[in-house]
Amino acid sequence: VLRVGGLVAFPTETVYGVAANADDPSALQRLIALKDRPADRPFSIHIADAWDVSRHVPRVPRPAQKLIDKLWPGPLTLILPNASGSFTGLRLPAHAAARELLRHAGVTVVAPSANRSGKPPPICAEDVLKELDGAIELILDGGRTAIGKSSTVVKIGKGPIQVLREGLITKDDVSRIATVVVLFVCTGNSCRSPMAEALLRKRLADWHGVPPEDL
Repeated sequence: VLRVGGLVAFPTETVYGVAANADDPSALQRLIALKDRPADRPFSIHIADAWDVSRHVPRVPRPAQKLIDKLWPGPLTLILPNASGSFTGLRLPAHAAARELLRHAGVTVVAPSANRSGKPPPICAEDVLKELDGAIELILDGGRTAIGKSSTVVKIGKGPIQVLREGLITKDDVSRIATVVVLFVCTGNSCRSPMAEALLRKRLADWHGVPPEDL
């Protein structure tokens, strides 16, 4: 269905999503109309395995890699810098049916939640049918979703990490997992540890292109 431009609703651990072939302009137009969202607001790509990230972004920032290692598969969408200088959203769901669909689709899959604008995200196939009957080709019924709440969305580029939407994974969780902590221990005069901290902070701020206080 996806290969010929159809739309498929499927379960994840959070809510049901509606999938489309990202490389099919007509399928994307149908999805944009279904979701009633601006054409310049991109959809997140869903992937089956963590190594698929390299197909979509040239480099994974270290904080993002820490989140991937700890929280994927799971209810986390990462928005990362892509090769064109913009950003790409990536999601690796923790649901066996979702990942099998993504593995076997043979196309790049984008998948927002399977609801129309202003309506709550569906947590079972019956909710999808009530909302989208006649507008999509297929629903994969995986029962009720385990979490019932949309994924946390985190944007990571240069500058501070941005939590754009909180889900089961909180802002504090993201900060705790993604932040790198450096401890300076001086065996002699205690003034050298603060000096080392200040020098490293300045170097990191210059590298990220942000003021030191934003680190």
